[in-house]
Formats: sequence, structure tokens, C-alpha cells
Amino acid sequence: MEMALRAMVGTARLPSSTFLSCRITTCVQSCSRSFARRAFVLTSAVMASSTAANAMAAPAKKVLVPIAFGTEEIEATVVVDILRRSGAEVTVASVEQDLQIEASRRVKLVADDKLESCDGKGFDLIALPGGMPGSSRLRDSELLKRMTVAQSEQGKLVAAICAAPAVALQEWGILEGRKATCHPSFIDKLTSSLTVGSRVQTDGHITTSRGPGTAIEFALSLVEQLYGKQKFEEVSKPLVLRSKSANEPLRDIFNQHEWKAKGTPKVLVPLANGSEEMEAVMIIDILRRAGMSVTVASIENSLQIEHQPLYLNSMAF
Repeated sequence: MEMALRAMVGTARLPSSTFLSCRITTCVQSCSRSFARRAFVLTSAVMASSTAANAMAAPAKKVLVPIAFGTEEIEATVVVDILRRSGAEVTVASVEQDLQIEASRRVKLVADDKLESCDGKGFDLIALPGGMPGSSRLRDSELLKRMTVAQSEQGKLVAAICAAPAVALQEWGILEGRKATCHPSFIDKLTSSLTVGSRVQTDGHITTSRGPGTAIEFALSLVEQLYGKQKFEEVSKPLVLRSKSANEPLRDIFNQHEWKAKGTPKVLVPLANGSEEMEAVMIIDILRRAGMSVTVASIENSLQIEHQPLYLNSMAF
């Protein structure tokens, strides 16, 4: 089963747009051009190096991650990446007419399938990324509403982050009387729940979280709920997360000069075989939030950049 993360540059009207799909595909214009197109594709392909022990392990948990126009790309990418690191079988489904959607920071996401194809399939977890208007478009999908409400009524895991708890889950009646959190700009809209300020809040089978900055904690909490504490530790350790106890500096100062670009800063993000997709999307998303012009370029001869178990195709024009 595949999900694609494609980052393709837009036209002059939409410079430097990006895509998310199952084989992470990144399309960019050459660095000599002022506009870039990039696409990422995330795929749940099984690694060839799977051992007999893995084959004998318990069946992978099945997860549905719906996406829509305006979905927040960091939240979608982090949830998919981390859950796949845990061994979960993640399906990314578009609620739109097309598989490809444009996310909140012009990253274009290409889903594995349309949501209609997922109807009737059992999922251990349905996890909604946030972003606007993505959360509203998820809310307006009658099929997604029916699937998520049924999931909740069966006591199966439901999760949402950023605007999605207030905009979607609350509107569907799923948060009634439960402790919940969401993005600070939507917190006053959580009228039917017991609002809390937690970065991640779990109440029974419902988990909510606040935004892009809490996405890793959110995804890891879902790993623990699906697979247990040991798997949580296995997945979290290689991420090199900041220790809560250690007195680690947030950054070291390498020089005392303040460097300021003249005009709009231009940033090059090169990609190669083995590039880490969460890191790439976070850099692109955050720098674009700051108003920078970001170009993504492949250093490989091939159009396809591979990252096990995800694949990245990068095309330069």
C-alpha cells in the first residue's frame, strides 16, 4: 500500500509549492530559476530486509490518515513517518476529488487512495492532521464523519491535532464531556469538552494535541497506545529528542555577528538518497512561514531518491 508525498513547485502564481505522496516525490526547478516545484511521496512499502522474525510478528496495526486541501504538512508527515517507523500500516486518504492536494504551506500531498476506497476497511486508529482550511474540509466530508464516529463508538483509537479537534471532532460530537486540547487559536471553540492546556491529551480512546510543534510527541503517544512502551522507546530513541532532564543548550552560538539578507532570503535545500523526510518538510515549512524563498534540488543523477522504507523522487527542471 502506498502513500505519496510530492513537493512540486508551482507556477509563477504559486512559487515553490510542495507535494506529499507515498513514495515521497520531490519535483523542483533547477537552482538557476527563481521558482521551484517540489513533491514528496511517502510509501509504506515493506523493506526487503524484513526478517523471518518480523514475518512471524503480530499483524501490523492499521492506521488511516485523511488529508485535504489546506492540511498542515508537518503534522501529516510526522504522523505518517513515526507511525511507519513503529511498523504500522498507514493509509493516507484524500477526501478531495483528486489524490493530490495542496497543503497549508504549498507542499502538495499525494495520497495512497481516495477515502471512498477505505470505506468498510477496519482501522486501529484514525488520525486527523490539522491546518486550515484542511480541518474544515475534513469536517465537511460526510464519509469521514461517519467512519470516525463509528470508530469512536466502537472504542477504537481516534486522534486529532491542531485545529482538527475543535473544527472536526467537536462538530461530530466525539469530544463531548472529554478532556481535550487543540491549537491555542482554536481553544475557545472547544465548548463541548473539558479544555486542557496539555501538549498531548489522551482521554480514553481519544487523543488530541496542539500543533506542528507537538506533532512528534503526538505521534509517539499514538505509537505507545498501539504497540506499548517498549516500541515507544525503540522509535523515539533514534529521533534524538530533547531530554526533559538534561541541561542541554537549545543552540550554541558559533559567531556573534547578526547576518541579515538583503530582500527575501533564498534558501537551497538539497536532497539525496537517504534524506530524512520529516527533516526536509520541517525545514521547508518553517522557512516558508518566515517568508523565505525555498528551492529544493536533487544532487542525484536519478529522478528517484530512496529512503527506506520511504522513497523520494526528485525531479529538477
